[in-house]
Amino acid sequence: MTSTTIRAPDDASLVYGSAPFAGVTEYGVCGNCGLALRGEYCSACGQRAVRGRLNVPAIAHQVASEVMNLDRGILFTAVELTRRPGEAIRDYVRGRRVRYTGPVKYFVLTVALTTFATTQLGVLDEVASGMFGHSGPGAAEVARRASEFMSQWMTLFMALGVPFTAALTHRLFRRSGFTYAEHLALNLYSYGHQSLGLALALLVGHWLRNVEGLLVTGWMFGSAGYFAWTCAGFFRVRPRSAVPRALLSAALGTLAYTIFAVLVLGIATEIGGG
Repeated sequence: MTSTTIRAPDDASLVYGSAPFAGVTEYGVCGNCGLALRGEYCSACGQRAVRGRLNVPAIAHQVASEVMNLDRGILFTAVELTRRPGEAIRDYVRGRRVRYTGPVKYFVLTVALTTFATTQLGVLDEVASGMFGHSGPGAAEVARRASEFMSQWMTLFMALGVPFTAALTHRLFRRSGFTYAEHLALNLYSYGHQSLGLALALLVGHWLRNVEGLLVTGWMFGSAGYFAWTCAGFFRVRPRSAVPRALLSAALGTLAYTIFAVLVLGIATEIGGG
């Protein structure tokens, strides 16, 4: 007995009850790929059955389910990365992924949030002023251009730093058996969550005033400890073995990333100044 694949018309807009269509079940057809649905979700592409046109309540429900859902999505991922980071990332790498926001998406969202916080709170202006504000005539203009450059490319710089650290953890934890891509997932999640912590620290510092430096310093030490804790859980090794290797990989990765960023920033400001 052969099975017949039933597809919707070319516009793929058919919804159950809107028009006669032989073989269509009560679930209608998939609006994404056009296959007849045999349940609430499409067996081919995984999209949920669409009922009617898009409206504001549907958008509000989607936002709530994606952002505020404690059982899956961004908020669930953030909670899990806070309370059991190593085990949560290990779950994702081992295939339990439906409840988690992917590492790339999570990293991009959290780093974008941090970039927004730093630019809106004027942190990058202070950093650029400290780097270039005392470099001679025209220092203020150089600092201004440096601040603008960092605000535009900070997210890219942070993203470029992840492969450095992933390569180091892949080398230092090579006996764990994880691939480089899986080390990338580990570092994307970890650095994304650290970025979220930085954004929160900057917001608190902006409200409390005069404690920004203390909070950022605390964040730096906290991030190092967080990464070591994450590695211990992810690789399932003793802390005395995981902590030195995690801290070494984080330090060397940060150093490589910083040197690269400063060189690119210096070249960019020189070109802009010319």
